[in-house]
Amino acid sequence: MSWFSGLLVPKVDERKTAWGERNGQQRPRRGTRTSGFCTPRYMSCLQGAQPPSPTPATAPRCPWQDEAFIRRGGPGKGPELGLRAVALGFEDPEGAVAVGAAEAAPSVASRSRRACWRQLVQVFRSKQFRSAKLERLYQRYFFQMNQSSLTLLMAVLVLLTAVLLAFHAAPARPQPAYVALLACAATLFVALMVVCNRHSFRQDAMWVVSYVVLGILAAVQVGGALAADPHSPSAGLWCPVFFVYITYTLLPIRMRAAVFSGLGLSTLHLILAWQLNRGDAFLWKQLGANMLLFLCTNVIGICTHYPAEVSQRQAFQETRGYIQARLHLQHENRQQERLLLSVLPQHVAMEMKEDINTKKEDMMFHKIYIQKHDNVSILFADIEGFTSLASQCTAQELVMTLNELFARFDKLAAVRVLGLGGRADRENHCLRIKILGDCYYCVSGLPEARADHAHCCVEMGVDMIEAIS
Repeated sequence: MSWFSGLLVPKVDERKTAWGERNGQQRPRRGTRTSGFCTPRYMSCLQGAQPPSPTPATAPRCPWQDEAFIRRGGPGKGPELGLRAVALGFEDPEGAVAVGAAEAAPSVASRSRRACWRQLVQVFRSKQFRSAKLERLYQRYFFQMNQSSLTLLMAVLVLLTAVLLAFHAAPARPQPAYVALLACAATLFVALMVVCNRHSFRQDAMWVVSYVVLGILAAVQVGGALAADPHSPSAGLWCPVFFVYITYTLLPIRMRAAVFSGLGLSTLHLILAWQLNRGDAFLWKQLGANMLLFLCTNVIGICTHYPAEVSQRQAFQETRGYIQARLHLQHENRQQERLLLSVLPQHVAMEMKEDINTKKEDMMFHKIYIQKHDNVSILFADIEGFTSLASQCTAQELVMTLNELFARFDKLAAVRVLGLGGRADRENHCLRIKILGDCYYCVSGLPEARADHAHCCVEMGVDMIEAIS
């Protein structure tokens, strides 16, 4: 009968998943699958809307599939949904109907264009945390790095102006105006470098110094273009290219300010080249080449500045998370230690904590923290009339009263007691070992042995009576 039952019962698809997402649908053969732009995912954008392929009406193969089959209403009653899609809310790719593919293509293209535009705007937008407090903390965190970067920029600019001074002061026809401008720029750069290295230098002053540096760079660029002899659109082209790049890489300003500064320096050179070389026949070609060079420089600067700032902010968030987790862990450890000391003596609690922290070999029985002590006195203090007091108070009031009272007892046992009733100041030298309801247990002679342990317990009891009264 095995061959006969094999003919009647449909063969179970061996490639279906353990949860039966296929639900009787045939998996496409490996030989018919295509890759690249020939897949149905890409061809649906090129072809018109096609009717859905009929779903094969195959009988369910297992009892649990029978129930799902009945809940769906059988074949021909709505689209076939897999059990995974029904139970978990996922979309079943085999049951989806390819309707409106031609109408979806323009919407997909428009969404992609909008996504690209949003990404472009996001790149040019200055990065800033939503929380003003977090942003201030970030600026303080990277203040020293920005300060060192600004100091390095000042040193580079001082060296550059010194080299330019040496070149323009040496020729037979020196240009006093440009030489004076370079000398003033070098002096200002040195002064700003000294200001940046002072201990009183703050974040607000850093922004002011950065914009002052941009103004000096623009003045040096204009002076170099006017001092060029002969004038040409490519004269002094290295100067704005270098200034634009260091604006993105070394100047600690935001992304938007860096973009505006780079575009401003580039536009300034193009305007000067256009005004000073109007009679040049190849002016527009040269200006186009300069514009392309400036565009590439700004793009390179953006591609340098944007990942660096994103990496800094991510590093700041990760470091802040680590510090926050460490502080939280330290707080939890202190809370745990306080809880442990509230129920155990300090020497026992510290021994238990040390054993927990140190890894030891597994033993059949747990360690029992028992020590033998001779010549000790134990004080059992019970509150008189506690039953009537408990009947007159609520549970919260009773707990608060006992907590306050036992806190006083702990202070009497541990700290120095002022003399009352003509008695001298003394220490009770007692250690609380247990609290059981309204009963307070303490012992004298622990952890250091004492000869007057009985006297200490008596004094402790007298002080407890005075504290209650």
